[in-house]
Amino acid sequence: MRKKDAPIEWKATDPEKKVKLLFNLMFAFVGFLVSLVLLFLLMKLVFGLLKYMPWLDYVFAVFMVCIPAVLFVTAFSIFFKRTLSYPIISVKYISLGLLLPAVLGWIFLFFRDILFFFQSQKIDIGNYWSYDKTWLVGSVALIFILGIIQALSLPKEPDWIEKAARKNMHIE
Repeated sequence: MRKKDAPIEWKATDPEKKVKLLFNLMFAFVGFLVSLVLLFLLMKLVFGLLKYMPWLDYVFAVFMVCIPAVLFVTAFSIFFKRTLSYPIISVKYISLGLLLPAVLGWIFLFFRDILFFFQSQKIDIGNYWSYDKTWLVGSVALIFILGIIQALSLPKEPDWIEKAARKNMHIE
């Protein structure tokens, strides 16, 4: 009797299937370990080469100077776009009135800090205005406050029981 013609019970208890599965799992595990070792060796090689490139320090410093401004301008612009389609007019204009100066302030800080970096080439983040606690805390607080104001000013959304009652569904 061929394997294809064997009853399903014999196919399910075939020990050859279990051996194949065991070898597949073992080779997958060994392959994973080998790929990790190769990745770590590649990283060691790349990071060993980076110490011979002093310009990379400046690329990293520019990247660090740009992070807060890019992060908050992106967050505020997403909030700004959502606020444009907000249904309650008074909350919409208050939100836009608070978001516009914040975005303009972060754009100003971004350009000021980039110019300061290229003039002084200081790597310490304490020299940059975008890392000032007042701006960082104020921006995070503004995001949360506007989110809370916009969420609380919307009408109450019906819960699942009220929705089911409107559809005349029987709920036990």
